[in-house]
Amino acid sequence: MIAHIVKSTQKEQSIPDHLKETGELAWIIGIPLRIPHLAKLTAYFHDLGKWRIRFESYLRAAVENPQSAIRGSVNHSSAGAIYIHRRFNKNGELEKITEQVICTAILSHHGLMDCLSVDGKDIFHRRLEENTDALEYSEILENFEKDDLSELPFDAWFQEAVKEVGAYLKETDLVHISKDFALAMLERMLLSILIDADRLNTAAFTGNRQEKEVRTRAPKWKEPLHNLDLYMKKLPKTNKINTYRNQVSEECFSFAENGTGIYILQVPTGGGKTLSSMRYALRHAQHTGKKRIFYIAPYISVLEQNSKEYRDVLQKEDWILEHHSNVIPEDRDLEKQTELGRYKHLTENWDQKIIMTTFVQFLNALFSGSTQAVRRFHNLSDAVIIIDEIQSLPLRMIEPFNMAMNILNQLFHTTVVLCSATQPLLGKVSNPIHLSDPASIISSPENLFRDLKRTVIKPLKGPYDAGRTAELVEEILKKKRNVLVILNTKAAARRVYQAVCARNKDSDRPVAIMHLSNIMAPEHRIDFIREMRRKLLDEEPFVCISTSLIEAGVDISFQSVVRSYAGLESIAQAAGRCNRNAEAEDGAGVVYVIRCTEENLGQLEEIETGGNISKVLIPEFTKRETDPLAPRAMHEYYTRYYGRADAAQKMKYLMEEIGTNLVELLENNPQGCRAYRTKQGILPDLAMKQAFKTAGDRFEAIESNTAGILVPYKKGKDFIHILNKEAAPEQLPGLLKKAQRYTVNLFPYQIEELLKKNALIVLLNGNVLALKEEYYDLALGIVTEGRAKD
Repeated sequence: MIAHIVKSTQKEQSIPDHLKETGELAWIIGIPLRIPHLAKLTAYFHDLGKWRIRFESYLRAAVENPQSAIRGSVNHSSAGAIYIHRRFNKNGELEKITEQVICTAILSHHGLMDCLSVDGKDIFHRRLEENTDALEYSEILENFEKDDLSELPFDAWFQEAVKEVGAYLKETDLVHISKDFALAMLERMLLSILIDADRLNTAAFTGNRQEKEVRTRAPKWKEPLHNLDLYMKKLPKTNKINTYRNQVSEECFSFAENGTGIYILQVPTGGGKTLSSMRYALRHAQHTGKKRIFYIAPYISVLEQNSKEYRDVLQKEDWILEHHSNVIPEDRDLEKQTELGRYKHLTENWDQKIIMTTFVQFLNALFSGSTQAVRRFHNLSDAVIIIDEIQSLPLRMIEPFNMAMNILNQLFHTTVVLCSATQPLLGKVSNPIHLSDPASIISSPENLFRDLKRTVIKPLKGPYDAGRTAELVEEILKKKRNVLVILNTKAAARRVYQAVCARNKDSDRPVAIMHLSNIMAPEHRIDFIREMRRKLLDEEPFVCISTSLIEAGVDISFQSVVRSYAGLESIAQAAGRCNRNAEAEDGAGVVYVIRCTEENLGQLEEIETGGNISKVLIPEFTKRETDPLAPRAMHEYYTRYYGRADAAQKMKYLMEEIGTNLVELLENNPQGCRAYRTKQGILPDLAMKQAFKTAGDRFEAIESNTAGILVPYKKGKDFIHILNKEAAPEQLPGLLKKAQRYTVNLFPYQIEELLKKNALIVLLNGNVLALKEEYYDLALGIVTEGRAKD
């Protein structure tokens, strides 16, 4: 009987061949993770349910006429779990845990499953007690027992798997990690191995992938490290900033000989942490034999900027996988089609040497319910993970993140580096991250911050509306060529921009005024930032009014900055756009901090909370003649920010609509246990009670209730025309992906407002909304008051 058919050649893969080959791949992946028997046994039974006539008929019908077969209509994931449960359902605690871990992975390899639902249903046993007649289980069992496969030493493998699970759990006790959460991560690791081995074997058989094996050896890190060292040696030593950047780099290089751990890299903005962190990672990977290096950034703009720098410096283009939504390999010729296929394969499982991706992709690999995201998880083991701008981690994610990092580090041999000029106190929460000793890669961060100080923070008294802010900008321009104003909301940025433009119109010395916000298409913002860099280089006078997006690692330097109150970490990031390269003749740039009355922060609770703390701390530190952005000041800020009454619960990723949180769902699921006990009078007989599906389905790396609107900026006009008139169905996925650079995300109420004004064009039967040209302003982005067409 068959597991797969290649439609073009009618080539068939038998079920025993698929199970054996997937099992061997799982074994290879599981060896460095110390769970090879667990992985192999799971893989050998994952598709046992295909061993029957009805599945073969379904498969042949699907190949001959895809419209006649409904995907997933024939359950083939239950039979293997039923077999494992009946054969290995023992009384010992470790045996019960091992059996449930294997069964849950098999039952989940096409979609996650709750063991116990939050409303108290024992889903695990329900799946194992399904109507075996409907599954044709007797037929499956008979076919299996006729094959030589049934003679393999499965009992011995299971006993070895029990030992592997026992060793894993013993280690959790030694390193003080929650046993239940550790089991959840073991389950995810096993499922990740199974999904990857299954899909790799299927892809190799069908000819969709050339690689038939997984990479198990560590790369030779010597060459890219050598190239980076050569680059660092060529940097001019006469520049004061470069001298300190070189110092940071050397400390990172020396520290890399420490063992696997969780470390912090605290370097002032502009202190060279991008190249220094990679130099650390390459040297540490070489020293410890790590298989991969991950660079994680919160924003695509940071990722694109640093990816280019790494490519230029490391000179290993074919080693670097840049994985985010803006990467769009072209496919116009055979060579490009091959490259497109290679990119697709690498993003499927992250089996590359250096992976550069976003917080969203990374957090999805840790917690999302998508099987594609789960598939990538196992390749986070035995790696170096650089997490840049760690202060950008959402508050609600802190405890799940900490717990996952502890497990990757202490149980799966991954080194984690938390990079930031404004290190959050992740080790001071109820589920803390377990920093190594020593924790800091830089021996004396306080001294480094003092030596690299390039700005003075100047809090201004009184409220600042748009008009008064414009007056402030005008006063600064009497002494400085350029000013950056950063506000917390798009509406405030727009009103201040308009006020500055109005004063500038009547000025004796008018200057260029630029606006930057997320209401503009990504390509529009990139063009504006490029133009700003040109103006700075040519020393042209100008003003930029922006939202906080410009703080996100944009390598740009203004002579002066105005920042409305926000969290101290945001103010520090704003300061990083001022006098970045110590170019100020008088030694320091000034960052003015104001209370802007144009901002409505009702929906931005964390920004408002952080701002209120900063309003207290900045004047206090200023009176003490202490730098409000120094590490000790940031420590006090985070102590207050995390110490407020409601913070502890928020850090667990609250799911208020179902009355629980992500940590509970991935630990002992107390809500599900209470509901089960209410119904049954006893607790469920389950070794694992986690609600994996509920947790995965409700997880969002970034909370967003927005939809993308295609806007008529440059090539955006062409995409609107093509999608409206000419696009063939097979072209749509590629077109829509390319069009993302010309898309703006809006909230439902904003879309409703534009619909009422007849400002939107409905494309592709309502699946795509596009903005009419008169509602896109080349200075502001989307506007709700249409302008006259040119």
